[in-house]
Amino acid sequence: MRLIANMISRKTIDISNGVPVRNGGGRLLDKHLATGHNRHESLEQTKNRKHLMTVVHVSSVLHSTCVTMKKGALPYLAKRLEISNTLWGHLITTTALLQFLGGPLFGRFGDVYGGRLSLTVSCVAMATSAAMLSISTSYPGLLLSKVPLVFSHVPTAHQMVISDVTDDASRAVELGALRVSMPVGNMIGSALGGILTETYGTTTTFLFTAMLSCVSAVLAWTYIPVQTKQRRDKRLSPKKREIVNFREIARLLKIPAVAHLLGIKFAFIFANMIILNSYPIIVRDTFGMGPQEAGIFAMYNSMVAVVFQMVAIRPLTRRYRDFHLMLLSSLVLTSSYVIATVMTERWHLYIFAVSRSFGVNLRNTVIMAALSKASPREDTGAVMGLGAMVVSLTQVVSPPISAYILDHVGYPFLGVTSATITVMVAVFILMTKDEFR
Repeated sequence: MRLIANMISRKTIDISNGVPVRNGGGRLLDKHLATGHNRHESLEQTKNRKHLMTVVHVSSVLHSTCVTMKKGALPYLAKRLEISNTLWGHLITTTALLQFLGGPLFGRFGDVYGGRLSLTVSCVAMATSAAMLSISTSYPGLLLSKVPLVFSHVPTAHQMVISDVTDDASRAVELGALRVSMPVGNMIGSALGGILTETYGTTTTFLFTAMLSCVSAVLAWTYIPVQTKQRRDKRLSPKKREIVNFREIARLLKIPAVAHLLGIKFAFIFANMIILNSYPIIVRDTFGMGPQEAGIFAMYNSMVAVVFQMVAIRPLTRRYRDFHLMLLSSLVLTSSYVIATVMTERWHLYIFAVSRSFGVNLRNTVIMAALSKASPREDTGAVMGLGAMVVSLTQVVSPPISAYILDHVGYPFLGVTSATITVMVAVFILMTKDEFR
C-alpha cells in the first residue's frame, strides 16, 4: 500500500487529456497557467490602451474644432466692438504671454496630479474663455476672457497622456497620429464656425464652442485614468509634489538633450512663425485672394497635413532615427522657405503649402517624441509644458520681427530669413547628434 501511495504521489493525472504528468509537471502547469494569465493581462492592457487612444483623439478633434471656431469668430467680434489693429495686436500678445507663463506650470501639474485632472482642467478653462467671449461688450472684456487660457493646454495634456502610456518605439507614431486628428478638427471648425457666425452671430458660435469644450471635459473625466504614468514613486516628498517648483523645471533644462531639443524646437518654430504671422496679409494683398478662396486654401492646408501624416510621416517614424528625421525636416523646410522667396503666382502658394506642411508635421512629431525619450518618465508632463512654453515664446517674439520685415524689406526676405535659420539648425543638429537616440 505504501508503494502504491508513493507511486500516486509521484504522478499527477492531467484531467484534460488523461496523460500522466510527473510531479515536476505541476510547476510546469502552474507556469503555463501564469503565462496564459500574463498573456490575458497583456491583451487587456493593449485593449485599454487602444480605448484610451481613441478617447484622446476624439478629444483632440473636439478641441481643434473649438479653437478654429473661436479664432474664426473673434475677428468679427473685434470688428463689431471697433477694436483697432494696435489693440488687436496687444490682445494676441497677451494670449501668448499667458500661455507662455502657464505652460511649464501646467506640465508640473500633470506630473503631480495625473492625466485626467490636467486634461479636464484644460477643457474647462477653454469653455470658460469661450463663455466669457460670448458676453464681452468691450476691449477689457476681451482681455479678461483670455485669463482662463493660462490653464488651457489641451494639446500638451494629450501629448503627456500618450507619452505616459507608450514606449520609446511606438511613441513617435502615436504622437504623430495627433497630427491627423487636429487638422480634421480644424476642417470641421472652419466649416461649422463659418456657418454659425454668418447665420446666428458670434455669440452663438462662442456658446457652441463652450458647450463642445464641456463635452470634452466630461469625456476626459469619465474615460481617462486618474494617473496615466506607468511607473510612479508613491513616496514623493512635498517638494516633488509642488506645482510651482522652478528647481524641478531647471533640473530638466540641465539635461543636455532636453535643452538642445527645446532650442531646436524654438528655432524651427520661430522660422515658421516669421512667415506664418504675415501669411494672411500676403495671401490677401500680394496674391489677391478673397475670403472664400482663402478659406478653401486653409482647408487645403489641413487636408495636405492629414495625407502627409498618414502616408509619409507615420512610416518614416517607424523606420528611421529621430536624428535623421530632424535633418530631413530641416532640409524640407529650408527648401519650402526658398520657394517662398520666389513666389509670384497663386499656384506657387499651393506648392509652398505642400512642402511646408510636410516639414512642419515631421518636425513636430519627431521633436515631441525625442523630448519624451530624453526626459525621465515621471517628468514627461513638465517637458511637454516646456515645449508649449517655447511655442508661446515664439508667438510673443516673432510678430514684430515679421511685421518689420514685411513693411520695410518685403515678403521675399521673410523666406530668406527663415531658410537661414533652418540651415543653422541643421548644422547644430549635426554637431550634437550623439545626444539623440
